Amino acid sequence: VDALTTWDPDGSGPQAAQLVAAGRFTTAGDVPASYIARWDGSSWQPFWAGMNSDVIALTTWDPDGGGPQQAQVVAGGYFTTAGGATVNRIAHSDGVGWQPFGTGMDFIVFGLTTWDPDGAGPQTAQPVAGGFFTFAGGVRVNFVARWNGSNWQSFGAGMNSLVGPLTNWDSDGEGPQTMKL
Repeated sequence: VDALTTWDPDGSGPQAAQLVAAGRFTTAGDVPASYIARWDGSSWQPFWAGMNSDVIALTTWDPDGGGPQQAQVVAGGYFTTAGGATVNRIAHSDGVGWQPFGTGMDFIVFGLTTWDPDGAGPQTAQPVAGGFFTFAGGVRVNFVARWNGSNWQSFGAGMNSLVGPLTNWDSDGEGPQTMKL
C-alpha cells in the first residue's frame, strides 16, 4: 500500500465514509482489486474497475466546493488506464467510474493534494499533482501542476527535479491568508 485517503460516497447522506487504499496490489483481503480498493466498514471492495498498474498517490477533491456534487477520489501513479479509459497516470472517480483529467501526464505522478488558491474566495479547491512528469495535458509544467477545472496549469517555471508527496498548510487557520502547498 502506497497511499490512503478517506472518501464519503454520499456526502452528508447515511453512508459512512470509507477508507481507500492504493498501491502495488491486485487483491485486497481475498477480493480481486486492481491496485485500488475501499474498506466499507466490514470488508474490502474493489474501487470500480481499477487501474492497469501501480497507484502511488491519493487525495479527495470536491469539484464544486459546497455545491451538489459529491467529493471525488483522485488517484495518481504509473497507470495509463483506469476502468478501461485512457487517463495517463491521473484520474478521478465520480462514484460511478473513472474519468481523465484532460490528457493526463507524460510520466509518473508521485504526490497529490488539493489547494484552494483564494481561501474563502469564490474559487473552488484545485487538485495539485507532483511527480516525475514535465508535461500535463500538453502544457509544460516541470514536475508540479494544478487542475483549474478544465486544464492543467503550471506553478511558474515549476521545479528542476521530481516532486514527491504533497500536502497543504494554512499558516493562519481561519485568518485572511490562503492555504499554501
